[in-house]
Amino acid sequence: MIYCYICENCGKNESRNVPVSERNEPGPCECGHAMRRDYTSEHGRFRSHPGNWPMESDAAGVNPEQIPEATAYAEKMGVPTRYNPET
Repeated sequence: MIYCYICENCGKNESRNVPVSERNEPGPCECGHAMRRDYTSEHGRFRSHPGNWPMESDAAGVNPEQIPEATAYAEKMGVPTRYNPET
């Protein structure tokens, strides 16, 4: 996996391909100081919060007859979803 790191001292950003088991152990920067994970760079400044909802998708279509079943399954999986039978 590719993880992003930033140096606490010089501010250098670096992407490294490391195993998941080593993702929180980036090692030192070229300047010799510690680096830390740069989550902002890894996630492209995308924020998932209630302000991003509701989301709509034409690709997540469900047959209108199956809406009750799909709604129950989505809630069971922790993703409350409202299906619009008109679209």
